[in-house]
This record gives sequence, structure tokens and C-alpha cells, in this order.
Amino acid sequence: MPSSAEREWVQFNRGELREAVLQDFRDGLRRLDNPDTGLPFTEDVLRRATARGGRFYREADADDQILIGIQKRDEFFAQQIRIDRAGSSFLRNYHAKLWGESFLDAFGGSGEVLAHGTPGTTWLGSTLVPDAFAVTGTDPGQRRYQVVTGGVANSIGFATLTLVAIDGGDETNPAVGTAITWTNPPPGSDPSAPVKDLDFRGGLDAETDADFASRLMARVRHKPASGNWAHLRAFARAASVSVEDAFVYPCAFLAGSVLIALTAKRGAALGPLGRVPGFNVLQAVTAMLVPPSSPLVPGRAFVVVLPVTTTSSNLVVQLAQPLGSNAGWLDATPFPRVNGTTAVAITTLTSQILFRITASSAGQLPQGVAGPLSGVRLMVWAPLTSTFESLVVQTVTDLGATVYEVQLATAPAKTLALGDWISPDMGTRGATLAAAVTEYFDSLGPGEVINLLTDERAVRAFRNPAPSEESPSRAGQSVVSFIGDAMGAAVTDATLASISVTDPPVPSDPVLGPSLLVAGKFAAYAL
Repeated sequence: MPSSAEREWVQFNRGELREAVLQDFRDGLRRLDNPDTGLPFTEDVLRRATARGGRFYREADADDQILIGIQKRDEFFAQQIRIDRAGSSFLRNYHAKLWGESFLDAFGGSGEVLAHGTPGTTWLGSTLVPDAFAVTGTDPGQRRYQVVTGGVANSIGFATLTLVAIDGGDETNPAVGTAITWTNPPPGSDPSAPVKDLDFRGGLDAETDADFASRLMARVRHKPASGNWAHLRAFARAASVSVEDAFVYPCAFLAGSVLIALTAKRGAALGPLGRVPGFNVLQAVTAMLVPPSSPLVPGRAFVVVLPVTTTSSNLVVQLAQPLGSNAGWLDATPFPRVNGTTAVAITTLTSQILFRITASSAGQLPQGVAGPLSGVRLMVWAPLTSTFESLVVQTVTDLGATVYEVQLATAPAKTLALGDWISPDMGTRGATLAAAVTEYFDSLGPGEVINLLTDERAVRAFRNPAPSEESPSRAGQSVVSFIGDAMGAAVTDATLASISVTDPPVPSDPVLGPSLLVAGKFAAYAL
């Protein structure tokens, strides 16, 4: 059987084939006599006959160009035959047909609205989408939504309703406060209802080439067959374009049972809940996989579909990067600093423009001054969105005993709270750093639903695919690699000073679903 090296294609550079042709031509002439002299061809004659610009040189060069073109065509074909390198046309017209898969359509988001009307007003819902009997509405962009979980107005006229989008796409994730105008409001209802508490989520455009290739490669790597875990995973991922992945736990409850935990594609969602699937995603996968409504799974199967739960992990990193520069720390003497593993947090909050922080040591302001000192630049971490926000600092005063008072010129968009983590400001690079941390946690998968060391079900009820193969569940030092790749050469060194949770906890009961580590609080300091 040929080795990998023997199966590799020989790559020719421009001119190599031309020289090979000319060399063969010269070797052939050396075995012949010159008809003009009756003697063997001399090396001078051979040199002049194959010199640059001559007839034989031009013919060989033309052959070289043709063969290089054929080689480029073959290289292109070799790339297209690989799923992870194929272009859109080959994915759709070759790989999709070969494996019997198709690109997934756009999917609509879901969320809650706070409806108002006279007490007792009833908004009818239906899990059949669309359903003419259910209350429907539109957003300002005229995208359609339907009530799936209805409600009755309480004594003060309010009811919380769950809606799903009838249309699909990223735009079906309206933000908090967006008004949904009713198309067929019940008697006594206000004409519209605002999105409540959280943005809609789960709405996504049609499947991209990269997402389709990822889904197809997972199917090729783990062959679906006869209802094995890979089969259920493939069914779940094909139920909706919003499904990022499905993690299968055989025998999680009892022999013959299957638990499927879902993660959702983040899309444009911010924060630690961005990968937790919404109502509509769970509903789509449940309809696909849970008997008796499932068109794919036999009625005797016991299948439970759950979302992952989240466990926050707090991180502190230290970065070596330029001082007093837009390519690093904005201040020449970054404040505050840490000597250990504990982040600098707000310990006293007087107002949204006046608070105190506790650092690891006193005298940290430039030149050890007590202040009030202006020109200090800080940023605060917003856990709900996993982003940094720069603070407009007016003065910082060293009060002694490691306590510093911060006076802001204006209140930040984020509502400050006790325990918020404060870092030295790095301007726009703070967004890059925050995105790297989010990307790192998005690369993780959920943990186990039973204790694999003590539970007798451990031989079967472990997570599939295994964390050692795809989507590791543990968090740790590898976050530094993500940060280094994102921040570039400006970061010459980085270290993970502390992390609060490295392993997702095992739930007390499998029905609670596996836990997924997500970004909690985060702070960065000078190394």
C-alpha cells in the first residue's frame, strides 16, 4: 500500500518542465550524428540549438505553460474534493448530493413580550406555525411573529407571552423594548407589546458554506448508522440552522434512554447566554427527535432534548504590551495593578459617577501621588454582554490602605454595581480582547451529566462526541493562546493569573442538563 508521501502530487514550478523537455532533447541528439558533418553533435551545437529564444526553446516553453495550467486545474480539483476547502458550487453540487444533505433554510427567533390590555384579555397561541387561530404581530421591519405560549392579562392588565418568528433570518431577533404590533389583537388588547427583558434569540440566516461544511465533516468523521449517537446528532443539527451542535448522552436515565443537549449558534447575540438555545430551537429539535411526533425516531425510543445550562467562570489575565500607546495600554503607567490573582473590584458604590475600588497595594498612582489625579484611564467589564466599556474618568484619589476613589465625568452606559471588575483602559483593543475571550468560551462544549468516576452508568452515559475529540469541556491556560492570536504581535507575553472554574459541575440529576462554562467576570492587567 502506498505511503502518504507516495500519494502526494508532485508539484512543478514554472520552467521545470521546460528544462526537462530540453534536457531530453539534448540527450537524444547526443546519440545521433550531425547530418551536416557526419559526426556526433557537439555540445556547442546543442547549446545553440536549445538557447533561449530559439525554436526548440519556445516549443518547450509552450509545453511548460500548458502543463502548468493543467497542474493548476488539478490543484483546484484536489482542493474542491475536500469538504473543508471546497467552494460553494462544489459543496452544493457535489458534496451535498454525495452525502444526501442540503443547505438549511433561515430560521426565526423567539422571545417574550409584555402584552397589556384590560384584565382578563386572552391572547391565543399555537405551537403550529403559522396558525390562523393564533395571535400574530409584526416588528417595525414588517417581519411576522406568532404567539406560541398564550396568556391572560392579570389584575393590572399584563401578560407575558412567548412569540416565535414566522419569517427567518438574523433580523428576527428584535432587541428589548422593540414594539411588536398586533395584526389580529384580541378585544381589550393594546395595539402593540414591547420585547421583555431579553433580546429575541435563535433567528439566523440560511446556512453558510462554512457551517454546512462543518456539519458535513462531523457526519463524515462520525458515521451515522442504525440510530447510534452520531445518527441522533446529525438529525438534531439538521433540524434547524440555529443549532450549533448536539451532544448525546446514551443511557443517561436508564437503559435505552438518550439525552441530547443542544448549543445554539451565537449569531449576533452578546453575552454568556448567546449559545443557549431558545424556545423555537428546542421545539424544532424536539419535533424532529422525540416520539411519538418524530418522523425519524421509532416510537419506542426514550429521547429527551434539553438546552445546556451555564456556569460562569471568572478570569484574570496579565498582558505585556506597549505602554502609553493605542497598540497596548493607553496610560504610560497602567492603573490599577495586581500583585496576585485577585481582580480589582468596586467595593463602595456611592453613585454611578462616584465609587471606590480596592487594589492589591497602596501608592499605585503615577509617581506615587495621592491625588486627586486626572488623566487616568479605566475600563469596566460588563458581564451581561461580555464586553469592556471605557470609563470617562475625572479624577482618581489614593485614600490609603489600598483603597482608591474614582470620580467619573459622566455615567457609563453599563449600570455599575458592587463587585464589578475594573481594568486599565486599552481603548479599542479592549473590544478585541473581549471578543477573544468570548471566542475561547464558544469553543468549549458541555460537561458530563453523571459522575464518570462513581456512577455505574459511566461505561455508557458519557458525552458524545468525547471532549478529547471535539469541543473540550475544561477551561484553562489555553485562553491565553486565543488572546495572543487575536491581539497580535503587540502582546509579547501573557499569563492566566486566575480562573474560578475549570471543570463544569455535574448536575444533581441528568434531567437538569449538562453544564457549559461561559465567561463570567474578566479583567486584564499589565504584566
